[in-house]
Amino acid sequence: MPRPFDLKPGYYHFVINFSWDFSEDAEALQKLNQIFDQLPEGIDRTSIQSFYLTGARTLLFVGATKSALSLQTLCASVTFKSAIRADVYHAVEVHEVRKMMKETPAGKRRKA
Repeated sequence: MPRPFDLKPGYYHFVINFSWDFSEDAEALQKLNQIFDQLPEGIDRTSIQSFYLTGARTLLFVGATKSALSLQTLCASVTFKSAIRADVYHAVEVHEVRKMMKETPAGKRRKA
């Protein structure tokens, strides 16, 4: 399992699932190719990983941000006036979840 990378102070993980239909292939190619050149301030460029899901017309974009506004700006740069969809998730790194689960006594649930 990959080891976690250190987050910059004040940053948190995110995952964006960009998806589109075949009729938007050309637009998706154009917009998603430029996304790396136009990352907004507040997105940690060194944290970015991206995966195209072969045959699914889906691009997973993983990284870290310090600002919900930066995340909105990033998504809008792809989806605004477009049929490309973006599902955005705040994410917790799996090693952090495992550590949290070990700290929680078995059978006891934390109150939200």
